[in-house]
Amino acid sequence: MAIAGRRDGQGDTLSSRRMERLFLICTIFAGFSLRLLLIDRFPFHQDEAIYGYWALYSRYVDPLFLAVWPDKPPLFLWLFSAAFAPFGESAAAARFVNVAAGTLMIAVAAVLARHWWGTRAGVIAAVLLALNPFAISFAPTAFTDPLLVLCGLLALTAAARGRFFWAGVWL
Repeated sequence: MAIAGRRDGQGDTLSSRRMERLFLICTIFAGFSLRLLLIDRFPFHQDEAIYGYWALYSRYVDPLFLAVWPDKPPLFLWLFSAAFAPFGESAAAARFVNVAAGTLMIAVAAVLARHWWGTRAGVIAAVLLALNPFAISFAPTAFTDPLLVLCGLLALTAAARGRFFWAGVWL
């Protein structure tokens, strides 16, 4: 039992855990904000337009891709299609999927680094990924890469924690 003003170690760790969580939440929010600012900055690339078309095709014509099989994972296209429902059928809606994936990567990287190397490493990993210019500029796209990297990080985190079934699912 910690008394106010007393430093017995437990109070310090509880306080430092709260500060770590608060700092990580602020870092994740900053990373999300930086990615969201670029969501409609650039016109759709040809590949992004094809993915958007396939997402609309799955939404209105063939949800299971039984007639046409695109060369991309259906989960990716289904997520795009799902993003069109609340945000409308726009480039920004398609890109929001990867903005969300890029933001989740910050948290997953922090969890993985913390598991392997400790609290400080988790915070550093989160800050570096949240402020990485390449990660910021590539997240607001409709390419497959941000979701692929997120799934790879989730698989690695699950494997590091001994959850091999979930590692296989994410792979």
